[in-house]
Amino acid sequence: SRTENQIQTLQDNFRKLQRLIRKLETDEASAKIEEEHLLASFRQWLDIERKYDENDSFINSVCDAQQRIVENHDDLLKFTD
Repeated sequence: SRTENQIQTLQDNFRKLQRLIRKLETDEASAKIEEEHLLASFRQWLDIERKYDENDSFINSVCDAQQRIVENHDDLLKFTD
């Protein structure tokens, strides 16, 4: 009968909706995990960048110190000659 067909169609559509809801929930969970991975990677990248900046600063300090040593050595040579 027509009513039975309509009921069957409604039940089929309801099952489809339930499957879609489960898929959306799974996709949402996967997206959350991916977001956490991306945030962790971004934090690691920031840490590496910070360490590079610290290393650059240290290298600059060493270069400046070496330059002062050379200048002081040159000054000493002027006075000893």
